[in-house]
Amino acid sequence: MFVAFPAVFTLIIYIIYWVEVFTSATYKYLQNFLATEGVYEHIQRIRGTTPGLDLHCRCYHYETQTYYETEHYTDSHGHSKSRQVLRTRTVEVTTYRESEPFRFTTAVDQSGDLSEEVTRFNIVRIKMSEGFSFGDNYTAQVFNEQKNHFIARNQCRDTHFQQWDSYATPGFQKHMMSAVNKDSVPGCMKINWFVLSSFLFASWFYRLWLDRISVAGKYHVNKWLYLTPPPVVYGAVPTVVVHHHC
Repeated sequence: MFVAFPAVFTLIIYIIYWVEVFTSATYKYLQNFLATEGVYEHIQRIRGTTPGLDLHCRCYHYETQTYYETEHYTDSHGHSKSRQVLRTRTVEVTTYRESEPFRFTTAVDQSGDLSEEVTRFNIVRIKMSEGFSFGDNYTAQVFNEQKNHFIARNQCRDTHFQQWDSYATPGFQKHMMSAVNKDSVPGCMKINWFVLSSFLFASWFYRLWLDRISVAGKYHVNKWLYLTPPPVVYGAVPTVVVHHHC
């Protein structure tokens, strides 16, 4: 038992090492390296792409399940034996999911310009983020009303209820990398070379090399969402909203 412990510990460390490699910022930058467009062109394309704003919910409850587990023990005579032991566990059971888009009319880009300092280096690494704001009170009011109706319609379907919003722009990536002059990109600046260096336990040298030949920057994509108010129709019958209660 004690002889096998170092081997198991080494295997765990090796697995943790590769998880770190495949989730590292370097891996993501190489994975999202722009071979066909520059960082400026990519940012301009993201700024001009219409994002999506969606409502999501999940209804669930908890159940207690029973199962048998094999238990190993040593009897009074020193013999190793096993037996089946009845166990219980609490599991989470999802019974319903639903998503609903918020259909705004216009998304106006309010992002700033990328600093020209990045042009001093050929390789540019950009850590990107995105966010939104409602352009006026009417849009915010309609969104909150839709969200309240969405919650009221679904919150009684099960014992527990979870609701969240998601905002995303198609093509957006948090880690992007590009080259100003693609003809002078080093041949080893590819994801397979990084994986190979990691296999040889030299990933830290590769990361230091990539940091030396590139410049890192940050860029935030911000958009204002607008919903055009409907035209006022005089003499129209007001809509009656029915609220659901648990």
